[in-house]
Amino acid sequence: MSKKELEFAVFCIENIADYLHMNAQDIYQLLGVRSRILFEYIVPSFEPLHTQSKEYIINEVIELMKQKDLQKMRV
Repeated sequence: MSKKELEFAVFCIENIADYLHMNAQDIYQLLGVRSRILFEYIVPSFEPLHTQSKEYIINEVIELMKQKDLQKMRV
């Protein structure tokens, strides 16, 4: 993972945490450990995603979380 991809991953985690009123560690657990969205979607899609707005990125990832029923998961 490049430095830019790492910074983007942190950006995504922190902004999704803010949007969902959760802490970043819990979002990392959901996206990186329980679902692998972080490593199978966010990081591999860095090039097209990082050019989008913050709102678009948040909505895109939250939609994936809904598809994987992560809203119901407890950390």
